[in-house]
Amino acid sequence: MNSVSNSIKTLSKTAPLNIAITSALLILTGCGSSNSSTEKASSSSAPAAPTYATVSELSTGSRSEPVTAYYDLDTGTIVDITEEEAATNTKWDIAFNRTKVYLNMHADAEATLYYTGNADSFYDEDGDTIADMFTMPDEDAISADFEAFDGSTVPTDAVFNGDLVESATNGFYNYDFMTHTVTANAEAYFVVRSDDGAKENPVESFAKFSVTNLTQDGFGMTDITLSISTQAGGETAFDAAEEIFVSAADCTGPLFIDVDSKSAVSESEDWELSIPCADGLADFAINLADGDTALFGASAEIDAVDMAGNQAYETWYTSDYSILALKEYGPAGSGYGWGEYGIEGGHTLWPNFATFVINTATANYKFQITSYYRLLEDETTQSGYYSFRFAPVSLP
Repeated sequence: MNSVSNSIKTLSKTAPLNIAITSALLILTGCGSSNSSTEKASSSSAPAAPTYATVSELSTGSRSEPVTAYYDLDTGTIVDITEEEAATNTKWDIAFNRTKVYLNMHADAEATLYYTGNADSFYDEDGDTIADMFTMPDEDAISADFEAFDGSTVPTDAVFNGDLVESATNGFYNYDFMTHTVTANAEAYFVVRSDDGAKENPVESFAKFSVTNLTQDGFGMTDITLSISTQAGGETAFDAAEEIFVSAADCTGPLFIDVDSKSAVSESEDWELSIPCADGLADFAINLADGDTALFGASAEIDAVDMAGNQAYETWYTSDYSILALKEYGPAGSGYGWGEYGIEGGHTLWPNFATFVINTATANYKFQITSYYRLLEDETTQSGYYSFRFAPVSLP
């Protein structure tokens, strides 16, 4: 079970916050009959407390032992659940696991967000970072801007986006919305990366495939044909492609494909691809084996590419991967959505103070991450500790 550090310090919560605001307004209303000396004293008093909730040092564990911290913006509290429980839990809105920030995708508690554009000044016109904006931010001005933001500048047609789970093999077929027919997309190429299973010095191998034909039957397939070429460990080019025909007739479970031997195999054998199938009909889906990853959007001309030597320059995906809205729809060019890594070298994450409006099942909140570290007694910092602020806002 994942656990969350009890060191979190919630300086104010939504409900007490509203009470404090109401009390302050009543006090100000009663000051109309004050004498001049009282008014002078009031004007020189300390600045009013911010009207937003602040959470400090929410722990997400360490690199070797990461944990996911789940938070409910509506109640201003941590939700103590496991990752397995989170998939069906409707109490949390936003979650943190090391550098990644997630939104709840449950149909009854879906959280979506809109980026306000306030952090665009941290990047130049090409989307590259402006170092001084990160290393010497005007935090007082940033806090004041966050305080002043009331949601009124959000366009009425603003698009709110949530997290998505996509398949690494999306695109292997075409769907015609007019005729509801499905056809093979032979121009979509995928490269699967796997290893030989050796515990010491595993040798990676690569296989490129595309779907050249399939037969549709209603909401499924009765068969599928794949073109597969391979690049064994130590090789620098793919071999000649071969087509394999996979029938779903009489299937009662998943179909399995070994890309190395370019053949359909049983579950007990080595395989890299599986196709869900039951009652003689296969789903329109191709899954990767655990531990394998895929590069999609590859081209036919990739045949002569040294995949082992160039793989570090590509983005590889597991069978089902997450598209995180906070990163995907945050500032253009941002590595994490909420911040950047290695500004002016080093191994530090710097916040860009991007302000998002997060829509939960019950309200809209302005939200901003302000730090990823906590300060230790020896004046060093420890990563994985989020500080952020939020408050409810009304949209036009």
